[in-house]
Amino acid sequence: FTDDDLVKVTLVNNNPKIEMEANKTDEDDTEIFLSSIMEFWNMRTDLGIHNSAPKTFSCFRQILPTAMRCEWDMIKMNLPGNTLDDFCAAVDEFIAHYMDADQDLKAQKRYLDTYQLPVKNGKMILSARRFSFRLRFVNNLMRLFPNAPADAANVRPGGLAPYTDLELKNILFNALPQALQDAYIASGRSASDDTVSLNDFAKFLDITSKAVKFKDTSTAHHPVARDGSPNHRGSA
Repeated sequence: FTDDDLVKVTLVNNNPKIEMEANKTDEDDTEIFLSSIMEFWNMRTDLGIHNSAPKTFSCFRQILPTAMRCEWDMIKMNLPGNTLDDFCAAVDEFIAHYMDADQDLKAQKRYLDTYQLPVKNGKMILSARRFSFRLRFVNNLMRLFPNAPADAANVRPGGLAPYTDLELKNILFNALPQALQDAYIASGRSASDDTVSLNDFAKFLDITSKAVKFKDTSTAHHPVARDGSPNHRGSA
């Protein structure tokens, strides 16, 4: 339920060679596409290229399938410079080429805001804690969506994560089966208590769920769904 090792690094003549399995970078799978970009950005320090914009540009191009390199090259040609700020701007434009700037962020938020955790064989398909991990991961990926809130304080692709921890807690709570919501409320606690972390909130929900009987729901669907529809682009 989290990103796997999408980017693989090997040493060739003592120089890092970055590669990615061809079937793991596909603009038709939004989650893998964005995960790959984020993982590359996060591993730049390990590669020793975090302070070098030219190497960052070059290494990023290496992980792209051939079919996507032409678009990247065109974007790079029109940049004003060759700095890390320029790289981040190029990545944002590159992502926007494959995503709908007007609809995707709205659709993803609408999907998460209305998501219901399915129940199968009397159990939720994910524990509250595992689902909270999933929500954090998806929220972090949504920084890379076109039109994500601007983040002027950091040099990195994308913007700010659209949800605060309190908002993620409310998404988690609203996704729960009604029986668990009722049990949590009966305990005298509130999902809106901002003194309780998302992690502690999820842990308590899992403890509470052990005494709750659930009724199975008819269908299961999972985030991420780029257009808000079940079983589309990603899974929990």
